[in-house]
Amino acid sequence: MKLSLTERLQLINQYRILAKLEPEEAEAYKEFIDILQNAYEPLYYRFTEWMAKDEDAITQEEAQYVYKVLAMFEALHLAIKDNGLALDDQQTHRATFSGFDGNNEGRLLGFANAFCGERRYEDLKRDGEIPNSHGPMRSIYERMLTLWDQMGGIKNHRLTPGQVTQLLEA
Repeated sequence: MKLSLTERLQLINQYRILAKLEPEEAEAYKEFIDILQNAYEPLYYRFTEWMAKDEDAITQEEAQYVYKVLAMFEALHLAIKDNGLALDDQQTHRATFSGFDGNNEGRLLGFANAFCGERRYEDLKRDGEIPNSHGPMRSIYERMLTLWDQMGGIKNHRLTPGQVTQLLEA
């Protein structure tokens, strides 16, 4: 990464301000100031090493997948509630949104939590967050989504009891 003299000066001033505002991080900011003042270019990576790299950005397709999964489970929960369906233990387990696997689907889990924030899909959260399934869920959700799309998908928020049963058996 190349930084101009002006960019380095701006960053130095920002880190000086941050050091005053966040005294618990002052040592790290002083290190950054030293790196910038002395133009230690090979160490510039330290400013961004905590950030996701561009190649790790979630794709539009992955975002659409997350939106559809969340909408499908919301429709499923609404249909169960609105129709007063009595589910057996296995159906209850399948109707419970498991989330995404933090190890294998971590980007999906992170994106779902960022998208849902504090006020979206509250019924799907546990302890205020989209759950970590601790196991891959994509193949299960994809089977369910294929069936859900055949039922009208995102346009069909009124599932019948029969459709609920079909989705839970997918």
